[in-house]
Amino acid sequence: AEAVHKKRAAEADELRARYQDAVELALQERERVDVLEASVRDSKVNEHTTIREEHEREVNEARERQLKREEAERRTALLQQQYQQGIAPDVTVTVQRAQGLHSVSKGERPDSYCVAQVAGKPSSRFQ
Repeated sequence: AEAVHKKRAAEADELRARYQDAVELALQERERVDVLEASVRDSKVNEHTTIREEHEREVNEARERQLKREEAERRTALLQQQYQQGIAPDVTVTVQRAQGLHSVSKGERPDSYCVAQVAGKPSSRFQ
């Protein structure tokens, strides 16, 4: 009877140890789940933030383009009004790029003038 009692006590100790190991493993897995869930939440927040920032950037760019377009239209209307009143327009021309220029009279050396279209004039020569 004593041997059976010792055997059952040993089995009970082994079961307690297994149970304790299982509890510790479950706690570790729970902590891992918490970390993964927090990571998922952070990723979703970052994704929403990125999407919102990109949308705001696109809206701002569209707003800037619209403002530039409206300013150009306003400036054009003002220039047309001034022209109709006989006021010489104040126009600044900036050449951003030129290539393949050549002069008929000077060979390969280009003349320093620009042909521009001005309202009411077919062409103009500016130095």
